[in-house]
Amino acid sequence: LEFNETGNQITVYLSTLQTTSFEVGDDDDWQVITPSGDITASTADNFREILVKLLDQGNRQYRFDFSNVEDIDSVALSVMIIFSKMLNKEDGKSRLEIVNARNALTDLFHLTRMDRTYKLKADN
Repeated sequence: LEFNETGNQITVYLSTLQTTSFEVGDDDDWQVITPSGDITASTADNFREILVKLLDQGNRQYRFDFSNVEDIDSVALSVMIIFSKMLNKEDGKSRLEIVNARNALTDLFHLTRMDRTYKLKADN
């Protein structure tokens, strides 16, 4: 909050906390998960709960649309790794894709070798 010298003008600065939400939709036989922002430790529990619910419904194909994601931390990466292991434990016939990931995220997936489990695609 700032006041000018004469006191007839006030400038207010506000910041808002952006929480990442997860939209889930269907595309043919695929479950499409689209986060609205970064996936970090603060959103990892919600992310995990959504994935477990989808897994419990018997879905076998998942596409993660990361067009709105700029950052993923180690906690979120571990959620994705555990999810892939849970999915493959069922029958080994699952399919996982990541679409629309920015270059930095694509590099991260290559570096962590997640590209062996999740097929990386530029767009769907």
